Amino acid sequence: MAQPFTPKQGRYLAFIHWYTKINGRPPAEADIQRYFKTSPAAIHQMIVSLEGKGLIQRIPGQARSIQILIPAKDIPDLDTGEPSPSKGRFKLSAYPNIAEWIDDHEGHIEVGYDYNTDTFVRALDEGGMLWGGGERSMTLEEGLLVLDTAIAERRKQWQ
Repeated sequence: MAQPFTPKQGRYLAFIHWYTKINGRPPAEADIQRYFKTSPAAIHQMIVSLEGKGLIQRIPGQARSIQILIPAKDIPDLDTGEPSPSKGRFKLSAYPNIAEWIDDHEGHIEVGYDYNTDTFVRALDEGGMLWGGGERSMTLEEGLLVLDTAIAERRKQWQ
């Protein structure tokens, strides 16, 4: 079955999807503009086009209200806008517990030192922070490995 969107539209859908997963809220049009380095009018026209095709919905006049209407498994590649060669590429990564937790709990992760919680990496869902930890001096890879291990330990406790 052919994709109901062009590769360019697919890139926008992927950006909205991943921005929302990473930040825990949808992007504003200004965030999309900064990423794609194009005019506000072009971004707005793309949003209207995606909405017209039934790929997203939003609440007019309400900031950060974009919601993607296609299943997460159908989100295309961010770089090309083409369908991903394999479902859930992130699941095949070095961090399977993070990927599974995100998919199963519709959660997201935050990476970067947070002074309020004194954490470098955090796993969050609708209920708040599931786990947070790590040290300020960690690399991204170290932080993700620590988080992946912590989620695996939590999952053992739940069983």
